[in-house]
This record gives sequence, structure tokens and C-alpha cells, in this order.
Amino acid sequence: MVLNDWLSIAEQNREVDFCYKNCKYSISVNNYGRWFLTKYSEPEKAQEYNSFKDLIFNSYIEKKQFFQICELLDVIAIY
Repeated sequence: MVLNDWLSIAEQNREVDFCYKNCKYSISVNNYGRWFLTKYSEPEKAQEYNSFKDLIFNSYIEKKQFFQICELLDVIAIY
């Protein structure tokens, strides 16, 4: 998905599961409105943000900024 599609999902406060280089990741929100980018095999290393948009522009996957590689992510599900 292109960056604008990710921003649209963020505006809707939807959660997403996706794959990158054969690894599964999750973008989720908790009851306090905190957003998390989590690699399924490393939940203890979850990255935490104030909003989905903050996550898009500030998180990293394999030392690459999320927004720079978002078109390479294979979306599994949008909740």
C-alpha cells in the first residue's frame, strides 16, 4: 500500500497485520490510545507511539523507517 493508504487507515484508527521479508508484524492500539508496532516473534521489543500517524513517521523495521518501506509491506488483515 502507498503512504496515503496507510494514512487513511490511520485516520480510521484501524489495526493492521502485515508481513515484511517473511516476518509478521502487527499495528495495534491499547485501551489507553497508545499505538504499537510489534514483530510477532519479538513482542518485548514493541515500539510504542501516541498515534498511528506517529508510528508511521517514527517507527523502524529492520533499521528502515516505516514510511519509507510501507509500499513493500504485504497487508494480511485490517481490523
